[in-house]
Amino acid sequence: MEILLCPRWLMNRLPVDERNRAHLNIFFSILLVCLAAPLLARIPHVCLIRHFLGVPCPGCGITHSLIAIEQMQLGEAWRSNPAGIPFAMYLAFQVCARPLALYVQRTSATISGFSKLGEQIVLSALLVVWLVRSLHF
Repeated sequence: MEILLCPRWLMNRLPVDERNRAHLNIFFSILLVCLAAPLLARIPHVCLIRHFLGVPCPGCGITHSLIAIEQMQLGEAWRSNPAGIPFAMYLAFQVCARPLALYVQRTSATISGFSKLGEQIVLSALLVVWLVRSLHF
């Protein structure tokens, strides 16, 4: 689930050790996602999964949930998509942990391990939301 938005050619030009490029790319990618979320919320909503398959999408409402969390409106975040709360915690972890992994090399493997665990938690939350929504659809 670690989505790297910075192109490899750009990362290769930075004076950063190769093993640290992934940490830096993840950090920049998370920051871009956080900065883009308010803009994405203004785009008219079109859910291709619901449109073509007729079932609710597990990710619908994530952007609104993240924005509500940013505004400390946890009830609204839960109503938008309950999986947004663990996803926001995952993003916060990445923003805090990835710079630490860059500066304290011995933490790199531990942070990567916790990141994988966080991915599993977020994906499980999305699956549960999807199942509940599908049963109530």
